[in-house]
Amino acid sequence: MNRHMKATIASVFDGLARHASLRGSVVPALPVGAYRTIFGDADEQARLVGVVAGDMFRANSHVAMGVFQYNDEYFVGLMGFDFEPELPELSLADVDAGVGLVMLSEFAATPKASAPEIANVVGAASSVDKDYIGHDFAAIQRLYPSLQLFDVMPGSMGSTGWPILLKAASSEAAMGSSWIGVSLQQAIHELAGLEAREFPYEALCRAVFDLDPRSLFMALYRCVEATYARDACESLRTELGLEKSWYEIATALDRALGWRAPEASSINRTLEHADEADLHAICGCLKVEPTEDMPVAAGRAIYKLRNKIVHFRAGDDQNYAAAMDWELLCTHLARIVGGVYGSAFRLSEADVS
Repeated sequence: MNRHMKATIASVFDGLARHASLRGSVVPALPVGAYRTIFGDADEQARLVGVVAGDMFRANSHVAMGVFQYNDEYFVGLMGFDFEPELPELSLADVDAGVGLVMLSEFAATPKASAPEIANVVGAASSVDKDYIGHDFAAIQRLYPSLQLFDVMPGSMGSTGWPILLKAASSEAAMGSSWIGVSLQQAIHELAGLEAREFPYEALCRAVFDLDPRSLFMALYRCVEATYARDACESLRTELGLEKSWYEIATALDRALGWRAPEASSINRTLEHADEADLHAICGCLKVEPTEDMPVAAGRAIYKLRNKIVHFRAGDDQNYAAAMDWELLCTHLARIVGGVYGSAFRLSEADVS
């Protein structure tokens, strides 16, 4: 959908003026018929009108990322990132007035500059001044969190932009002060390459930006949880000769009968599809002795930790999180998700076809 150039620019100035006013600095009102604009050449104006916003993630009012398209070209925009993502499919591009205004608008960016600074920049000039051709975009952009723009290598964009966004988020976390290290970053990058049906990319992005590692653990756990009904529904599909995927059957059972696979036992069956080395590592992280039935041992340990995170019980050790090697735990859980979720949502579709 094409955006209106004048309306987009006006909304930026209005937002800046409102932000400054609420904090005690008033931007001078303009006489009737006067206006403020942002200078851009013909190409920048065309991009402002013609760029189409795609998948978008907003961690907060100062950090966001999104995929954009202009004609047949795709690019990724980042706001508030401290580092450039080290991804081979991305190459750094210039943020001009056209694309920059699109990013500020689509990200619903909040200024980071002080109210007096905003008032000074916005109120510095307008159409009442001689030779006014518009504010310099660079001056406006400095009032907001940093913007980065990257061209997407041709052929790198699949059916959705979420895999690239998840990779960009984990790259930022690994290079910054997050608890996420290189090994977990690599495991998340491998997950991003799944392109499996209904994969919860947005939830994982939000968890990656959370400084509490339990958020990522729970996001990964929910990926495993999403496959709990697989075995039962595959059996039902075969028994009745249904030409439906297992997850379509699971959805129908939930809607019609309120049936859901029991968690405590389902996780054990689900983990039978996981790599045994990852199950051993999970048991080691959670201080559980390995057994001959590793899916059961690891499943019980994972489910116990899940309950400890979700439920508060008097007498529980509330310091367990500080002693946990969350980076190692989530690395192996991410690998398990890659195998379990990937096979569940890809193999069944092949079976049906």
